[in-house]
Amino acid sequence: ASRLAEKIHDELKDMGVKFYVDSPSNQQFVILPDAVLEKLKDDFAFEYQARVDDTHSAVRICTCWATKEENVEALLAALRGLLR
Repeated sequence: ASRLAEKIHDELKDMGVKFYVDSPSNQQFVILPDAVLEKLKDDFAFEYQARVDDTHSAVRICTCWATKEENVEALLAALRGLLR
């Protein structure tokens, strides 16, 4: 779980995504545009944490023992496409 969370963290950081909390755990707290979150919500699970500004929210993305690498890859691919 921690390895996949670290992968999410590192790749999102490389994409320029800001973090609400810098977490070394299996939980990543990221700030994303609301428009991106709207497009992700039907295919990926995340939990809203806070409204950051008029167009951005902080969400929690959590991995666990059952998280599959292909699911993480799908999330990252979706974010790469949406954050261009």
